[in-house]
Amino acid sequence: MTAYANIRIGTKLGISFGVVIFLLVVLCTVSVMQTRTTTNLLEEQSRIRTQKLEQLYVVREALGQTGLAARNAYIFSNEDEAAKELALLDQQKTIYLDALAGLTPLFDGNADFDAMRKDLLAMAEELKRPRQYVAAKNMEEFGKFLVNECSPLRRKIVAEIDVVIKAVQQAVETDGRNLEEATAQSGMLILLISAIAVAISIAVAVAITRGLLQQLGGEPSDVRHIASRIAAGDLTVAISTRRDDDASVVAAMKNMRDSLADVVAKIRASTDTISSASTQIASGNQDLAARTEQQASALEETASSMKELNTTVKQNTEHAHQANDLASAASSVAVRGGQVVSKVVVTMGEINDSAAKIPTSSASSMVLHSRPTSWH
Repeated sequence: MTAYANIRIGTKLGISFGVVIFLLVVLCTVSVMQTRTTTNLLEEQSRIRTQKLEQLYVVREALGQTGLAARNAYIFSNEDEAAKELALLDQQKTIYLDALAGLTPLFDGNADFDAMRKDLLAMAEELKRPRQYVAAKNMEEFGKFLVNECSPLRRKIVAEIDVVIKAVQQAVETDGRNLEEATAQSGMLILLISAIAVAISIAVAVAITRGLLQQLGGEPSDVRHIASRIAAGDLTVAISTRRDDDASVVAAMKNMRDSLADVVAKIRASTDTISSASTQIASGNQDLAARTEQQASALEETASSMKELNTTVKQNTEHAHQANDLASAASSVAVRGGQVVSKVVVTMGEINDSAAKIPTSSASSMVLHSRPTSWH
């Protein structure tokens, strides 16, 4: 059953219709065969009736006509009328002999028919004598012949014909019963095959229907309604499944609905989070804008201060250059002053040396005399 359940719907339908078609072919074949059998039996009955019974009836009727013609030839005193009766006798004798010749192959080996045939041929020989009696005008012997020989033999032959006819009729009745039995058997067989075909068709239909319902998980109209509701965005549609049903279309749609509802809930929660974050970001952007404006104002003030600082730096640079120039000049003056001091030290040494040589007063005069000169 598991393997059958896993077969695709198209394969199931193909197998099912194949089985039904096979049974229909078998049914048609059996029907044709039984029809042929019935036809053969009917043809056999028809052949028996036409080739046996009817010919036997012809033989019996013609034999009876020969007896009537022989009796009339004996009764009629008019020669012409007697001649007509004798001609009729020969005609009817020819008829039953022809029929007998046709029946002989059909009753080959039949003892009753062989006895009947033997007596009919003997009767044919005996029926030549009435013409001889009439021609000889020996009516007395003719009458004895009819009473003592012809009539007993005819009655015997008629009895033999009746025996053969009865046997043929029994054969026909037997064939009729066989035909009825064959027809009944054919009907029963056809009915049985039809019942099997119907039962298999019903079983296949039930199996396919149950398989489809199991795969769908419900009626196709319910599945279509659920699919339409979900397609329209209604995730609250009620979906009921059978117990332990986790592989049908309805079960899959239920899982899809639950998954979609979960996804929508998560998206909604994410949307709320994003909305809150967007609000916070907007507020932060406003704060940032205000701070940016403040920083821009501060930058403007800083730029202004930088300009002033630049101006101050330039002035300081100029002052530094001036101070450098002054320092250079002072350095030059200091160098020259050092040179002068060195010269003064040398001079003082010389003066000291001279003072040691001259009197103190003279030394004092020289010192007073020399000061203006050195400061100059």
